[in-house]
Amino acid sequence: MSTLSLQTGVFRITNDVREAGAIDWQSVGHYTVSGDEIVFFNDPNCPQTRGTYRWSVTGGRLSLEVIDDDCAFGGLRWRYLMAVPWAEVSK
Repeated sequence: MSTLSLQTGVFRITNDVREAGAIDWQSVGHYTVSGDEIVFFNDPNCPQTRGTYRWSVTGGRLSLEVIDDDCAFGGLRWRYLMAVPWAEVSK
């Protein structure tokens, strides 16, 4: 199971690689939200770049669409963030 956690300006991404076709990737960093845009930064995989995305929620699922993300790490950040709509999960 893949998890994107957004809490008070800090994002965390974890991935359970037991999932078929899953990408083994984890990250932590910061984010800001302004209107329908979210910016991810301070990501250890792409420390010098910011990734700007448009977000929307439909049927309780968060979808992200890349606006601008020059992450030099093979585009992994934007491919991973846009791979699936994220479902809200409460712990």
